[in-house]
Amino acid sequence: MTTKLKPQHSAVPSGRVFLFVCIILIAMNLRAPFTAMAPLLEMIEKNLGLDTAAAGVIMAIPLFAFMIFSPFVPQLARRFGLELSLLYTIILIALGIIIRSYGNVPLLYMGTAIVGIGIAAGNVILPSLIKLKFPHKIPLITSSYVLMMGVTAAIYSPLVIPLAQFDNLGWRFASGVFIIIPIIAILLWAPQVRHRSREKAQKSIQHGLSPIWRFRLAWQVTLFFGCNSLLFYAMISWLPAIFNQIGLSPEKSATLHGVLQLASAIPGLILVPIINRTKDQRGIAILVTSLNFIGLLGLILLPSGATFWTIIIGLGSGGGFILALSFIGLRTQSSDKATSLSSMSQTLGYLTAGIGTLALGSLADFYDNWQPVLIVCMGLCVTQGTLGIFAGRSVQIKE
Repeated sequence: MTTKLKPQHSAVPSGRVFLFVCIILIAMNLRAPFTAMAPLLEMIEKNLGLDTAAAGVIMAIPLFAFMIFSPFVPQLARRFGLELSLLYTIILIALGIIIRSYGNVPLLYMGTAIVGIGIAAGNVILPSLIKLKFPHKIPLITSSYVLMMGVTAAIYSPLVIPLAQFDNLGWRFASGVFIIIPIIAILLWAPQVRHRSREKAQKSIQHGLSPIWRFRLAWQVTLFFGCNSLLFYAMISWLPAIFNQIGLSPEKSATLHGVLQLASAIPGLILVPIINRTKDQRGIAILVTSLNFIGLLGLILLPSGATFWTIIIGLGSGGGFILALSFIGLRTQSSDKATSLSSMSQTLGYLTAGIGTLALGSLADFYDNWQPVLIVCMGLCVTQGTLGIFAGRSVQIKE
């Protein structure tokens, strides 16, 4: 059952600046350690003797980690509190980066999985923390941290190849560089664990635990999130290979990989005032899915304009990601419901992304061409736009 959405207030709670900065810093760890591995895949293949499928597993492991671990995050958050749970999250990401950069294939896979578990926890907890701490500025805070996720990833993607080539240090060094940001985040976030807000967060999460799975609106938000995740991570994983097929150099492909992520961050600057002023986001959902469709069609019909089409796809997928995360807070009435919806949407969403990304890679191998993958993704855009018409309505899940 749903209830009509009340307008949000515009005032930002005072005394939250440092908390906001910490949220941004945590968000900087929730994409780059994963996505910037894509430009290194060919180098990893050659160094470790892997085939394309085995290298592709490196990009799929975090998605399956998101799917497997996300259902357990609400219980952990209720037990340890949001602040302590986020601290564990950053520590896991740092530990995973160290392990995967150590050397052999088992450690690479193990470390990648640990990074994925840490990112999964952060992705689930942050929307709940924002719902609790910034209930009247959900789109603003959500867009801000998604913006920094994209900017950080966009900076790292074009840097990893030069870092790996510098003095022949290799992919292990380029991968290990990501440890810098989690260390800073751990040092700044650790004092938050002592704050009384942890108790408040726990009480809020424990209040009213009706099953989120039984609400139709929850499924609409979840499937919208799943479509966007599959499209975004398919592009993150395979776009460098697509660019290589059309004749771009590895360095150019890595640069466009960064352009994609930078473009995905830009909607955070554009959508904030729009979402804040509208209770109904159906038009925005149609807009972002249309951008994805146009960008994919452009890559098929005019691949010479790869840079332009990459920007369009980045704008669409980034806007869809912000909208999907905003739905988690906007379509719920409390922090506990936001945590449950966040867990549900990310569990099934990343399951879809993980299976879909591997399936699209197999499809490309079968046809020895990436064009069928782009066509399937265009169909996905149509599905996502249809779901957005339902998820974007001005309603909330009833307590």
